[in-house]
Amino acid sequence: MKRLIYKIIPLLLAPLLFSSCEDIFHDANTLLDEIREGASGGGPDPRRIYLGGDFTYNWNGSEHQGVAAMNGNGDFEPFFNDGKYGLIIGYPSGTYRGVQDIELTDQYIYVAGNFAGYDTDGTYFDNFNYTYNLSPVHQEYQYLQRYGYNGLFDDSFKPFASVAGSSVEVNGVEILSDGSIVAAGDFDDLYGRSDIVRLGPDPDISNPTGWNAIPSFPAVENSSPSFYALETFFDKKQLLAGGYMQTLFGSVSTSGLAAVDISNLGNEPVSAFTSAKVDLSTAEIHDFASTEDALYIAGSEPYIDMYNYSTERGFVLKYNYANGAFTEDQSFANNFQNVINDHYYEYNADNNYENTYFYDVYTIETDDKGRLYIGGNFYENKADSFQYNNFIRLTPEGYLDSSFRCSPSGMINDIAVQKNGKILICGSFYDINTMTGMRNYPGFVRISEYGYIDEEFNYDFFYQNSTSAMTKTFYTIAIEEEPEEEK
Repeated sequence: MKRLIYKIIPLLLAPLLFSSCEDIFHDANTLLDEIREGASGGGPDPRRIYLGGDFTYNWNGSEHQGVAAMNGNGDFEPFFNDGKYGLIIGYPSGTYRGVQDIELTDQYIYVAGNFAGYDTDGTYFDNFNYTYNLSPVHQEYQYLQRYGYNGLFDDSFKPFASVAGSSVEVNGVEILSDGSIVAAGDFDDLYGRSDIVRLGPDPDISNPTGWNAIPSFPAVENSSPSFYALETFFDKKQLLAGGYMQTLFGSVSTSGLAAVDISNLGNEPVSAFTSAKVDLSTAEIHDFASTEDALYIAGSEPYIDMYNYSTERGFVLKYNYANGAFTEDQSFANNFQNVINDHYYEYNADNNYENTYFYDVYTIETDDKGRLYIGGNFYENKADSFQYNNFIRLTPEGYLDSSFRCSPSGMINDIAVQKNGKILICGSFYDINTMTGMRNYPGFVRISEYGYIDEEFNYDFFYQNSTSAMTKTFYTIAIEEEPEEEK
């Protein structure tokens, strides 16, 4: 309770920075809500937090890259540093460097992205000279690695060992209920398969014949297709894949995403997505989130602004799920469009919406109250007392939640919500503006559900292992929660 009392003074002063009495009353009520919830405990922090991206850190005199672990308080844990194996960013080259996705199962931690591996004798290759001349043994562990929960590297797992480095980008990995591993990205020659493949639960996982094309995802027709998002949902009964493809499912759908029944990946997709708001045939799908009966989709589409420049504009769509079919929620779409019009659009002389500053949505996440967190690259074109930039919260109906004020200075690439309601965000920002003022946090921060920084989290790792907040980018967060006690 003392910790909560210490927060009362800055929280009571913070509303004075805003312009209206309504804000002051709202913030006072928010504070009372927090005191009530804080007094009841709020639940434990996670057992461990995993972070992936394009960054370098030092531990015990050696350099490590791309993936790190910390406990629920933010204390760094030398989890991935057994000294024999690891990953190297900078080889192979690609659009997105470093770790792009981390997937947790009961037995393993899967790390996917664009990287090479240490060799088997522990030799380390300098990330900055770009002259590796790696022999095949050094490429055994590229693109997709696996670790046990003891932190040890699984050196038997080398699914991308024989794939040429420069032609591959792996952006996502998902583990199905039968143990199958699905990897997706932008590649043309993984044992003759392209872009999205499945490795069956065959114990000989290093055998190339174990890789299978997924018949539900035939060869796409776009000249440079990419998968950006991969996720199971609705009790892991369906697989959703999305990205940039003009024709993902032939005559079934022309959109860059669709849901597939996991019980039979050879079938047609269970639903073809259409939208009255967005041309999905030219859109890039970047992330998904779901509740028990709804699916949210985020991304961007091509856009010509009022100055005739080619750019992008972000979107978030909601689909209600019933009787095996998805239906776009037009009410949500209209409410969210009003948010964009009110905060992120520039008006011309005729008061028409001609220019957007809502460029892209990279990540979305829901909490147990049905609220939707949105992160990406967007900034408010208004002279308000507070700017809603790069990170906002919506109500389940699609309205802006103005009680949540947290504005990072740069892009947000991933959001993760803990069971106790605290929110983790990562990206390429170097400071963040909240209700308690501007603070410096290089690329990663934990926030309360009320929109201010969790000051009790230990951020020393991020300060001690970077000469500049602009020299690294974090792409993905994974949470290992504490196991629930048996009743």
